[in-house]
Amino acid sequence: MHRTRSDRKATESTEEGVTQERLAQARVASLAAAEPLAAALRETLSEASGVREAVRQEQAVQAELGEVVCEVGRFQEQHQKWASAFNDLHTAIKLA
Repeated sequence: MHRTRSDRKATESTEEGVTQERLAQARVASLAAAEPLAAALRETLSEASGVREAVRQEQAVQAELGEVVCEVGRFQEQHQKWASAFNDLHTAIKLA
C-alpha cells in the first residue's frame, strides 16, 4: 500500500512529537539530576558566606589587637621615663 503525502506528513508529525516528548523528558531528567548539585552549591555558598564573615571578624579583632599593642608600647615608654625620673630623684635624695 502506498502512503499518501498526508500519511507521510502525519507520520513525520508524530515522529516530531515523539522526538519533542523525548527531549522534554531528557530536560526534566537533567533538571532532576541537577537539583542535588544545586542544593550542594547553595550549601557551599552559604558556608563561604559564613567563612567570609568569620574572616572579617578576625580582621577586626587583629586590627583592635594591633591598637592594643601600640597602646602597651606607649605605656611601656612612659613607664621607662617615669622609672628613670624616679631613679634620678632617688639618687639625688641619697646624695643630698
